[in-house]
Amino acid sequence: MVVNKNRKFVRLRQEFSVVVVVLLLFFLCQSSGCWSLNEEGLALLGLREKVVNDPFGALSGWKKVDGKFDHCSWFGIQCSNGKVIVVNLKDFCLEGTLGPELGNLAHIKSINLRNNSFTGKIPEEIGELKELEVLDLRCNNFSGLIPPQLGTSLSRTIL
Repeated sequence: MVVNKNRKFVRLRQEFSVVVVVLLLFFLCQSSGCWSLNEEGLALLGLREKVVNDPFGALSGWKKVDGKFDHCSWFGIQCSNGKVIVVNLKDFCLEGTLGPELGNLAHIKSINLRNNSFTGKIPEEIGELKELEVLDLRCNNFSGLIPPQLGTSLSRTIL
């Protein structure tokens, strides 16, 4: 009987140790962002996934570096305090579509996708970006109507 209690105690202690290690790793990774992107990084990956042709490799660096995702270090992206404020991918002949994920760039001030070959509709979600001041989509192949939300924001200085 005493042997069974000792075995249970040892097993419980081992399980507890595993839980403690997992929790420590979780909190360390949470603070350093070692395994995942935030919502803005995921939005940028959504943009990359919808690009079907990148002849100059502008988005080739949009991936893990040293086992981490750091979207603020990606080409064409500028951040302030870890928040994406500029996407500048003009003149790269990128082909693809734009998805609603761009609406998740809550702090974005400027999106410049001029002189590419994007097609399809301009996502309505772009019109919901409250801090967006510059939206340059010239020289692309968009179709359909311009989302009405784009005309209602007073913060836009260039459209």
